[in-house]
Amino acid sequence: MNYTRNSLFVKFGRIFQDGYKYLSFLDYFVTVPLLLKKKNSVPLVCIVAPPRSGSTLTYQSLIGQINNFHLTNIWNLLYATPAIGALVSRFTCRNYKSAFQSHNGFVPGVCGESEGMKFWTHWSGQSLVQSEGALDVEKLSKLYSALQKVGQNKVFISGYLGHAFSMNALRRVFPDIIFIHVTRDLLSNAYSIYQRSGSGWFSLKPETLQGKTFHSTHEQVVEQLFAIHAAILQSSKSSDTMQIKYEEICEDPQAAIDKIIGFSAQQSVELEKSADTIQCFQTKKVTSSTNSDTRCLQQFIDKKILERSQNSGFFQSIS
Repeated sequence: MNYTRNSLFVKFGRIFQDGYKYLSFLDYFVTVPLLLKKKNSVPLVCIVAPPRSGSTLTYQSLIGQINNFHLTNIWNLLYATPAIGALVSRFTCRNYKSAFQSHNGFVPGVCGESEGMKFWTHWSGQSLVQSEGALDVEKLSKLYSALQKVGQNKVFISGYLGHAFSMNALRRVFPDIIFIHVTRDLLSNAYSIYQRSGSGWFSLKPETLQGKTFHSTHEQVVEQLFAIHAAILQSSKSSDTMQIKYEEICEDPQAAIDKIIGFSAQQSVELEKSADTIQCFQTKKVTSSTNSDTRCLQQFIDKKILERSQNSGFFQSIS
């Protein structure tokens, strides 16, 4: 059954989640019998990216080509009991195959690949609004311990957008970690965010922009996009962070995944490729001549690139 974000089932699930946090003690009955089990390191592969950059497609492609475990919608529903959620997801979704479809990051169905906003907000303290003071390393450590008991020596892959603001906290807890910084051409990315912003704010909100006012939604979106990338670049390290373009994923997902596997191996994080294959995807792209909105967005992008001396090469490379 492919439940959508606005279906009654999903709305009921959100109500269920609000109370489920009080049942976190149930995980005790699962984890205690596993105390004598050898604890292995749980490698973590995190996608860090602005919204509408192709992060969900990258997430699905990684899951489809690498032996792993990852959040599903049913596991995100059971967010407060990560061990129980992992076991329920493993049993329920053992035959699941991705359709590579999503709507604003939401993949329909009980077993759909989940970004895990409820899960990661609960366990890391990081919501879509950047707040260094909200990060909870102690709680993250408890999550890591639970994952060690149910991980089956597989890599844990996560596509939560909030990771863009919690990279250093994740490093402190997960000793074997890889960050995949997904980029998309700035104009197409900005236009996709603009179409969903309306008169408000869509998705990630960097700390540097909180409390600021903007003359137009066009300006707000461009500032948002640049600030998110800047936050990721500030926390990136050559030892565990690589960049990959959305266009690479679309044009040749096999080669893109091989590139990620190769980088991870250089950092001593071994990713085992599965036997599944993935077809190419259509790249969605706009230009400054598409309409008046893209023309206006391009003007703000050009202005922003000229203003920035720091990371100017990076922004020019994806403009």
